[in-house]
Amino acid sequence: MTNQPLPQLTTPQAGFAISQAYLTQQVYNPLTFLLNPPSAFLYASATQTINSGTNTLVNLSGASFDPYGGFNSSTHAWVVPVSGWYDVEGVVHFNSATAGNRAAWVTTDLVGLGAITYTERWAQTGGGNVSAICGGILSLTQNQSIGLVGYQSSGAGLGTVSTSNGAATLKLRFLHA
Repeated sequence: MTNQPLPQLTTPQAGFAISQAYLTQQVYNPLTFLLNPPSAFLYASATQTINSGTNTLVNLSGASFDPYGGFNSSTHAWVVPVSGWYDVEGVVHFNSATAGNRAAWVTTDLVGLGAITYTERWAQTGGGNVSAICGGILSLTQNQSIGLVGYQSSGAGLGTVSTSNGAATLKLRFLHA
């Protein structure tokens, strides 16, 4: 899939000849952008162990939808193509029947793993799998790296769920500048 172009508008000058390239840049690219705004659906295709008491960046491994090509498989994050407000939602499914907190959040800081959205769930012993869902409407800046973080406090490492019934996912959709 070819990445969508970002519009770059200019002001024509008197006597300026309107060319095909100019029409593409000034009409086609902005209309394409409006009809296909930046968005992505990222997923983890393998299980991952999240150690107890440790903020862990989820290894998102693929994108089933990413028309602007922002997914970076080496950092497991999405690079924001254009600044603006985005609707963002992340989910981490924990494979566990052990008591403790389960949490997920979206981060723009892939080093310190600081939270910009956060949710926490309590799991009871014998309760089965627990999903932590986070999200919100966020103001993001061009070239920010957006990732998904998982956390749990069971006292031992827990695996994430990665099956056809559920996997860690991160959805992003541009709303407006």
